[in-house]
Amino acid sequence: MTGNDYKKELKELNKSIESIVAHVESRLLELIRLFPDAVVVDKVLGKYLCKNITKTWFQNLSLETKIAYIINIEKWNTAQQKVEQLTIDKIYKELPSEIKKTLDKLND
Repeated sequence: MTGNDYKKELKELNKSIESIVAHVESRLLELIRLFPDAVVVDKVLGKYLCKNITKTWFQNLSLETKIAYIINIEKWNTAQQKVEQLTIDKIYKELPSEIKKTLDKLND
């Protein structure tokens, strides 16, 4: 490979990195907006929620930390959905049989 080949490869790599950074930041901002009460960090001293992330804090986070926050928010959201589903299942089980039949017909 020549020096120009390396230069071209590096330029392409930098474009890819810029694209990944933009996608990660966009996704994290979207999750922060959607789930302000999601836990991004759970430390011994306390929990940090999405709604506590300031613009300055966000700008100073490393890319790796932003990705970790996305993972934590997604885990938090999945856990919340399981809790909601358990509640729905519990309510359904307690319904009178006539209402269950009607609901089952609607779902078919």
